Amino acid sequence: MVDTDLLTAEQLEGLVQEYCTRYHGLNDHESPLQEQSRVLAAVRRGDLVVWFDPVENSAGLGQPPSP
Repeated sequence: MVDTDLLTAEQLEGLVQEYCTRYHGLNDHESPLQEQSRVLAAVRRGDLVVWFDPVENSAGLGQPPSP
């Protein structure tokens, strides 16, 4: 898990856009990027976290670990 304070605004925006197009773009949303503010708010609340995969050298948003 990566602390969002370590990311630039542009990096976080890119992760949010990728999340929106991956999860909402495949659904019936005409404009999946309209979900960006809602997804960013979920990141700020901790409902979504940034995961980094060192094997794939990639990052994405996902559910936080279970307590």
